[in-house]
Amino acid sequence: MGLFEKKDDRNRNKCPYCGAIFEKLPKRKTKCEKCGEECFIRTTQTIFNSDILTQEDALAADFFKELQYLGATVNDYLKIEAELSKKWGTKPKSYDIVWGVSNRLVGHPPEIENDYDKRSSILHHAKMIAFAQALYQLRRGHDPYSYLKSVHNYEIQLGTIGGILPTYFEVETQDCCEECSKYQGKKYTADELKNNPILPIKDCTSRIEQKDYAWCMCWYGIRHS
Repeated sequence: MGLFEKKDDRNRNKCPYCGAIFEKLPKRKTKCEKCGEECFIRTTQTIFNSDILTQEDALAADFFKELQYLGATVNDYLKIEAELSKKWGTKPKSYDIVWGVSNRLVGHPPEIENDYDKRSSILHHAKMIAFAQALYQLRRGHDPYSYLKSVHNYEIQLGTIGGILPTYFEVETQDCCEECSKYQGKKYTADELKNNPILPIKDCTSRIEQKDYAWCMCWYGIRHS
């Protein structure tokens, strides 16, 4: 189910799995009476010609909406879709397309105009994308640890450029979980963190959105002497 071109062609009453027609237009997540699959409603997404999506496509649409706030466009989606189709010789899944868009967005951020610290802006932009990637993977049922690690790596880089360099980074746990609380207030230099990253904390037990994997909510506070 591809990108829509005409609003009147948009599907609003057909199951995306089996094609069965809903007698009443669904307004929220519902199960198809014919195939039993869960259908998800996304009326404002811009990459599928339908308000009714599979779970995979709904998650991809939500992720892409976050990427749009970070500078992605529908043309980026179409470009990645075309490139992957040509490379693989088959239509790529929505996951592969939006993931490709996110990775390309890191290396090709939007133009930054009249910015006094371009490098900081680029690093902050990459950090926001990594955060969105982590949340997307969590919602897909995958461990977000490595993506949250990237978020904190960008934090360290941001803390060591421009102006007065930090004396150290202090772990702030914000009552994340009992395991994380052991690290509250601990201090590390940038070099120490580069050689031995602390965040996200591996043994964190915090959960969000009732997901199976931990979501460490700790962060680094920059401290100066």
